[in-house]
Amino acid sequence: MKIAIIGIGKVGSSVAFALLFHPKVKEILINDIDENKLAGEVEDLKQAANIMKKKIIISASTINYMDKSDYIFICLGKARHSSKESTDALFDNNFPLVRKAIFGLPKDKVYILTNPTERIAEVLGVKYCGKIMDKVRKQTKAMTGGQIIDRKGNTCFGIASEAWRIVR
Repeated sequence: MKIAIIGIGKVGSSVAFALLFHPKVKEILINDIDENKLAGEVEDLKQAANIMKKKIIISASTINYMDKSDYIFICLGKARHSSKESTDALFDNNFPLVRKAIFGLPKDKVYILTNPTERIAEVLGVKYCGKIMDKVRKQTKAMTGGQIIDRKGNTCFGIASEAWRIVR
């Protein structure tokens, strides 16, 4: 199975690392605007795969080549840094970036992980990650994403775990 990840910040790199452990994933394509960071993440992930003795192809890719992937995870844009941060401001910043990134990609393969995930996905007519995580947080009476962000500055392991679960 081939996975594509656009945006390799904290969330994108967490998704890529989580998917190294997925038994069906055979290839991970990564794209980021920062070429140095992209090259570093590709090498870091390759080293992790070698340590785990996992046979997997990990490579930098152009967005145009990602349309052949089975799943395309969009993790680019401005991160949420506080529970008090306006989701409208995040939408205004991130929506144009996501819209441009997914142009020409098959919508049935795209999953939004960029905040505000549900709103961006709804406007673009694609899927998003976060539903399972929100349900689990509610059932277990766990902290919200905003509460986690306020304590440690980011939250990415829950959403990366959800991406892992989506891949079938």
